[in-house]
Amino acid sequence: MQPTPLVTVCGSGGCPTVFTTEDDAVIVQGYLPEPRLSEGVPTGEARVVIPRELLNEAARRLLAS
Repeated sequence: MQPTPLVTVCGSGGCPTVFTTEDDAVIVQGYLPEPRLSEGVPTGEARVVIPRELLNEAARRLLAS
């Protein structure tokens, strides 16, 4: 499963990005929040912070495809 960038906030790939996969999954890369915001997250899951405009643009592109 190779992720394909859908939308990013920069061109280098080292910043918040939304990816799609061949099996129709969505992967989100973002910044780690401060530890108190990750309390209670189950093992194997993670919370990340992304700009709202990145999420809006990803949703727009996913709905258009």
